[in-house]
Amino acid sequence: SVCLCYRGCWYQICGTYLMANYIFVDFDGPLLPGKMHLFDANRKAVAAFMAGEDVMPIFDPAAVQMHNLWAKHGNAKVVFSTSWARHVRTWQETEAYLKRVMRYNGYTGEFADDCVTPKRRSSSHIHEIQEWCYDNLKPEDRFIAVDDADLSFLANDQCSWHAQARWIQCNYNDGLTWKNFQDGCEWLQVDKPSMLHIEYGIVPKSEEEIKRERELFERVGYALF
Repeated sequence: SVCLCYRGCWYQICGTYLMANYIFVDFDGPLLPGKMHLFDANRKAVAAFMAGEDVMPIFDPAAVQMHNLWAKHGNAKVVFSTSWARHVRTWQETEAYLKRVMRYNGYTGEFADDCVTPKRRSSSHIHEIQEWCYDNLKPEDRFIAVDDADLSFLANDQCSWHAQARWIQCNYNDGLTWKNFQDGCEWLQVDKPSMLHIEYGIVPKSEEEIKRERELFERVGYALF
């Protein structure tokens, strides 16, 4: 059987479900934290954007790489949930602009077919994400929402998608942390040994090697992935 309902339903082909993962992307805070405004180019970019220009801000490169790894190894696609989508331009122009900003800053992953959350004059990120989910999220899908805004409702039982959602909470000034990255990997079910091998050529360690490293760490201390 084939179900093509679009609201509150999902695609079903030959009795199997087509799962999808998503990353709700916010610019200010996660990708463009306060610390990046130490670069004068970003201060000028924000001022130019507010004046209606299509500018290219400079994102935190570590944060961009986190999004790349989530997208690639978590099989996830980007959906924009950002105030940078609020501008005097057509919807098609907005979508194209946001994609250009991401590509300019080194994002190499994919975008969802419907890749910008709906915007209302007084809506907040949580409302926009919920509205997008009503129209697009299927029961077997899951997503992370990377945001410095309050998305705690996603963990509430009253949220229809609380079992499918994880809020990756970051601080506006400092941006994404290592723990944020690990939390995103866990929720998107990223196979860390496989990722390390593919991206950096690091061969997965045996249990005996892991045990020896833990013993060494207890004695002298060193960084572990």
